Amino acid sequence: KLGYDAGVIDNTWNDTVKGALEKYQTDHKLTITREWDQRTLQSLGLLPASPEETLASEVSPGWTPIQLSIWNPAQLISEHKDVYGLRVNIFYGKNNNIVGLDSGVFVNEAKYLTGIQVSGFGNIVRESGDGIQIAGLMNGSRKLRGIQVALLGNIGEIHGLQIGTFNNISPQGNRFEHDVVGVQIGAFNNGATVTGIQIGIMNTADDMKGVQIGAFNFKGDPFFFPLINARF
Repeated sequence: KLGYDAGVIDNTWNDTVKGALEKYQTDHKLTITREWDQRTLQSLGLLPASPEETLASEVSPGWTPIQLSIWNPAQLISEHKDVYGLRVNIFYGKNNNIVGLDSGVFVNEAKYLTGIQVSGFGNIVRESGDGIQIAGLMNGSRKLRGIQVALLGNIGEIHGLQIGTFNNISPQGNRFEHDVVGVQIGAFNNGATVTGIQIGIMNTADDMKGVQIGAFNFKGDPFFFPLINARF
């Protein structure tokens, strides 16, 4: 009815439904949660806004096109506001949702990211991101669809490309699968479940469907396979 394709109506909470909900939240400048949260239901007219929320929305919108942070909470705008545009962080900036460019000298932190994070030291996405993370030292994210480049990469789940000296896919709670779907390139690559390619000096995976290329390749057992290991 609203023009968002949620697939076949079968009462299944699948990726198609979540994708349609995410697009709606993005188009209406809501925090991207891929869940039926209070603000999304209010936006759809399924929940009434409280008098306090109505007054607050009239006085101060829930997003800003630009954010300047020195060290949170020393920020131009509250960390609870979403940024649709540009955020510049001198030392440490924090906001719920970043859509656009997130740049800083030291640490950039967001709950959700749609866009690009660039930092001299490190980037953090607490929940999920779509886009690119580039850092001088470290990138951390629970789930990322896109590209991650840093000396150290630590993530719960990645769909895309991870480049670094040490790439680690480790459990970040119980919400995601802790896997790699794509490519890891680095000196040391580690993943729980790998579907794709690992290229490095040492590659490890608990389970994999793909190819490992390196001097030492481990797949869920004490035996290593030199140079090339393929499992399908």
